[in-house]
Amino acid sequence: MKCANSRFVLVVCVLVAGFSLSAQEATTDVQPDATAYKYTTISDPKGTKGTQTGRINNAGEIVGRYLTASGSAGFLDKSGTFTTITPAGATNGGALDINNSGEIVGYYAVGSDPQIAFLYSAGKYTAVKSPNSKLTSIQFDGINDSGTIAGTIFLKGATDPGYTGFIYKDGSFSYLKYPDATYTRATGISNSDQVVGGYRDSAGKTHGFSYADGKFTAINVPGATETFAYGISYTTGEIVGAYEETSGAIYGFLLDKGVFTTSIAPSGSKSALVTGLNDNGDLAGYFKSDGIDKGFLAKP
Repeated sequence: MKCANSRFVLVVCVLVAGFSLSAQEATTDVQPDATAYKYTTISDPKGTKGTQTGRINNAGEIVGRYLTASGSAGFLDKSGTFTTITPAGATNGGALDINNSGEIVGYYAVGSDPQIAFLYSAGKYTAVKSPNSKLTSIQFDGINDSGTIAGTIFLKGATDPGYTGFIYKDGSFSYLKYPDATYTRATGISNSDQVVGGYRDSAGKTHGFSYADGKFTAINVPGATETFAYGISYTTGEIVGAYEETSGAIYGFLLDKGVFTTSIAPSGSKSALVTGLNDNGDLAGYFKSDGIDKGFLAKP
């Protein structure tokens, strides 16, 4: 499977019915504050080719995926103890979010077969395939404490896949497509079912978004060439993601009540994504170091 040609794709790669859609713009105050966090590097020992950290819950449990020469697999990090989270037989996979009950969502694939979403709960995997034969691959990106899931379905094998976001609740899909976007990805969901993610406009630029009460709001870091929103806290409404500067450097951001905190990255890094946060203000993400991806935990 080929991913979209965007530097803001977290993992693999990874119309609207029943919604009243409108586009609005988030407020644009900026408060750079990269030094406000203490960073800890996260590296799964099995990840010989890198570690990409996903989300973090209020207990400090972190999920993500590790990379090897032959593929990838999801992991759960509990205080430095790593457990692989990928169904048996999978050749690629990733754990993308964990809620406060310890339920984990992600994706896996076997060989060249279409990607399959999974929910891992109480030691058991539940696989969910794409409900649309024309949209053959699927992943679960986010899960809240009620078990409602946000994710993305996309075309297999396309040079620039037609990403479509969705909310998955009680076994049913509700699709999300940002107005006039060429693709939409839904990557995080709060306990109030507010969804965040990213979309690409007709000019090929990537923007973040928030979706709540049937309305989309664009999220763009002021001065950035591209922005993507990856995660949202469970109850406090803070949003995290990444943006690209005109220099090509990529940094994480935090959006809280209309104010951006920018330049979030481990010291010296010019390529970092913030992918998740919890209600304690802890951030998870990953950055490029010595040619490979490494995860990080950033605590205020």
